[in-house]
Amino acid sequence: MATNIMQDNANAIFSQEPASECSTALSQISNDDGQLQTSIGFCQIFIKEEVHDEHDSEDSDNTSVKSKPELPPIYTTSGCVEATEVGVPISDNGDSISPLETSTIPIVTANAKKLHTCEQCSYRTTKIGNLVRHIKRHTGEKPFKCEFCDFKCSTSFNLKAHLRSHSGEKPYICEFCGHKFTLLCNLKVHLRLHSGEKPYSCDFCDYKCMQSGYLNDHMRLHTGEKPYSCDLCDKKFSNSTNLNRHLRRHAGVKPYSCKLCDYKCSQVGHLSNHLRRHSGEKRYSCELCDYKSVHSGALKRHLMRHSGEKPFSCDFCDYRTAYSYDLKTHLKKHARETTL
Repeated sequence: MATNIMQDNANAIFSQEPASECSTALSQISNDDGQLQTSIGFCQIFIKEEVHDEHDSEDSDNTSVKSKPELPPIYTTSGCVEATEVGVPISDNGDSISPLETSTIPIVTANAKKLHTCEQCSYRTTKIGNLVRHIKRHTGEKPFKCEFCDFKCSTSFNLKAHLRSHSGEKPYICEFCGHKFTLLCNLKVHLRLHSGEKPYSCDFCDYKCMQSGYLNDHMRLHTGEKPYSCDLCDKKFSNSTNLNRHLRRHAGVKPYSCKLCDYKCSQVGHLSNHLRRHSGEKRYSCELCDYKSVHSGALKRHLMRHSGEKPFSCDFCDYRTAYSYDLKTHLKKHARETTL
C-alpha cells in the first residue's frame, strides 16, 4: 500500500513541467540551512518538505497510512530533456552522468581561448586572422600587389614593407652605427654583427652564421646541391648570390668602382680587396712563415707550397702545379708544339 502511494506521487511529480523561472543555465537555490546552491550544466532536483497544520493531522484516520509530503516539480537547466532518477545529473543529450564522468567533464572558463589549427601542418593560433594568413603559405595565394612593380605577397604587412623600397623610407636605425633598414628583421640580423651572435650552426662542421639563409647555402656545400644554373652557359651555383655575380660577367656590368682610381668590378668583394692595395693592409698572413697577402686566395696558393699540394695537372703530360696560371702557361707550350 505504501509502495503504491509513493509510486503515484512520483508519477505525479514527473508529469509536471519544470517551472519557467528555474529553466536557466545558471540558477541559485537556498537549501534548508539558508545557504545557496548553484546548478550548472546538469539537472538537479530539490525536495522541500511542506509544513502541515496540526489540526489536519488529528482529523486524519489514525489507521490509514500517512502519505509522503507532495514533492515540488523538478527543476532542470536549459538543454535537458527529462530526468531519469532523482538526484542524478543529466547531460545535454539526456544521458545520466556518473560522478566520475561529472568530475572529468571539461569546463571552459571565461579566460579560455579556442585554438585554431591548420589542417596541413601543426600550426596553431588563438586568432582566426593569423590562421587565414598562414593558410596562404600553403595555397601560394598572393592577393596584395605593388602598384609600382610586379611584386606580390600574401599579407598587407609585407606589401607595406616592400613599398618602403620605392619610397626610400628606413624607419629602423641601429643604435651602434646609425645604419638604417626598411625592415625590423633586417635590423635584428644586423645587430648580431655588433654582438657577435651566431645562432645558426652546421651539423657537419664548425660553421656558424647569423642568418638561416646563410646556413642553407652552406649546407649545399656538404650535399653538393647546385639548384641555380646560368641560362647563358653550363655553370651552376649553390646560391642565388653567386649566380647573380656570374651573370654580371656575361653582361659586362661592373657596378662597383674605386674612388681612388678607375678600377671597376662586378663584385663587392673584389672592390674590398682592391682598396687594401691602396691602404697597404694585408690581413691574410701565413702561420708557417712571414708571408702576408691582400687576398685570401693568394694565401691559399701560398700554403700549397708548404703542403706540396699540386691540384692542377696537365692532360697531355705528367706536369702538375699548385697554381692555375702556371698550368695555363704550360698548356701554351703544347699548343706551340702542335702548330710546328
